[in-house]
Amino acid sequence: MRYQKRHLIVIIPPFAIAIVALTILWQRSFKPSWMQSGEWLTFSCNFPSLASPINRIYAIRPTGTDLQLLLESHVPITSLELSPDNQYFLFTRADVIYVTTPRFTELQTLVLPETTLNYYRFPVWSPIENKIAFVSNDEDVNRRDIYQMNVDGSNMLRLSHDGEIVDKIDWSPNGEWIAYTTMTSDRFSRLEMIDKNGTETRQIADFDKLAFSPSWSSDGSKILFQIMEAAGSSSINIIDTRTNHIEKLDVTGSPTSPGWSPNDNQIVFAMERKIFVLNLDNNSLTTIYELTDCFPGDFDWISID
Repeated sequence: MRYQKRHLIVIIPPFAIAIVALTILWQRSFKPSWMQSGEWLTFSCNFPSLASPINRIYAIRPTGTDLQLLLESHVPITSLELSPDNQYFLFTRADVIYVTTPRFTELQTLVLPETTLNYYRFPVWSPIENKIAFVSNDEDVNRRDIYQMNVDGSNMLRLSHDGEIVDKIDWSPNGEWIAYTTMTSDRFSRLEMIDKNGTETRQIADFDKLAFSPSWSSDGSKILFQIMEAAGSSSINIIDTRTNHIEKLDVTGSPTSPGWSPNDNQIVFAMERKIFVLNLDNNSLTTIYELTDCFPGDFDWISID
């Protein structure tokens, strides 16, 4: 017997404690991005060593100054995603998707229609429409396909059907394409994109390793992604969507959560409880903050002044 699930959606403003559920979800992704102003960097932080684990969202200047606590929760907070108008955060907390607005000036609760989907993962905003794309499946919890819907849950549309989406997805800046990686065998993967209506798929590159977490540059000419390397390490890579040339960035270790700056000349990522910014113009690497008691992830750039 299949049970239909009824979901809840919420819109509330960054800097509040009260939150209402948007929709049932399970997810553990790291999706950093920048607000166009680039005035603040936000990140989630997990404190697993405490008797009652605490998860927090902080804001900090890109210079590493003015650390501010935005939100605290006793359940996981992952996948910060900023809306195109820079007014709403999309993120997950305890198998739920939430939407928050700056300074908590608004609170709105909506009920989503009944659905047979098994889960909701890796939600991302459309840059041009009031839509959210996400990963789910209504047939098998072990399969993963791309769906889209309006932010109120209406007009849900399944875009892909192969069931092998690896993890996070990302809209192109013009809102016409969604980039993702898919498994082609036990060890191989492929970077692809699908149009917003699910009618056309384009292959970008094949890999003999696991590729994951694609992220478009603001001009749509490049895609940032990671590759799982030997011994559990990972690399940060950039592919030119016009020439398919791939550049492996000079970062040693196991970086997580890489994301573009608003002008595409810097990459932010976390590694070993530190937050780094890599300048692509001169290949300089700067540590902007070190956290001794938590694990950082899920970056976003915002304006809170």
